[in-house]
Amino acid sequence: MSLKITLTPAACKKAFKDFGNALNEEITNNLKNLARTRGQGEEIPQEMVEVLSTSLENLLNKVGKKEKTPSEKVVKKDRGIRKRFQYKGVDQRGVNNHWLRIRVDRETRLVTKINESNWSEKANKMYRKVFGTGDAYIIPTGNGKKSQIVPTIPYKKKSKKNDTTGVKEKFIPDVSCAEFNEYVDWQKVGGPKPYWFMTNNAKANNIMQKFSEVQQYYK
Repeated sequence: MSLKITLTPAACKKAFKDFGNALNEEITNNLKNLARTRGQGEEIPQEMVEVLSTSLENLLNKVGKKEKTPSEKVVKKDRGIRKRFQYKGVDQRGVNNHWLRIRVDRETRLVTKINESNWSEKANKMYRKVFGTGDAYIIPTGNGKKSQIVPTIPYKKKSKKNDTTGVKEKFIPDVSCAEFNEYVDWQKVGGPKPYWFMTNNAKANNIMQKFSEVQQYYK
């Protein structure tokens, strides 16, 4: 039959103290005996006695105190400033129809998105227009004044002048005006086809596939 005894913190502390004092006394006596055998007398350095006493005191201060487990450790509170994301003065909503928010670090002033999965492509484009395509910062400019947004890579709108997407290239025929007129005359009178038509595929394709465009070009 096992016997389990539960001691109060005060009782534990007294037991540790008594054991510690006895242990320190035993250590001190052994050091004195060691010094005596070496012909150094019975005196031991006062610093060593103080180290033993301090160690015991530190140990007793821990008695009865519960150590926090990793799960019980206090989570550091986010000190960032959270605010709604605005585009042209209007608060924007995300995919889940809740307000989109950004976080501004209190120390570095770096801007980041909150809950990025809730940002639609349209919202992301608005964000890039406001904060650029790289890191961005919101810098206070003084009481009563609007904070300044400082993007490291400002947003650049694509120039329509340089954008050739969807622009149809101007048609320039391979067949010359004289050759085209020669082919038109052949259509009227018949006979052997023009030599260039029989020997040059590019020119023949102009006539066969883009006749109206060639005709419009030389009109």
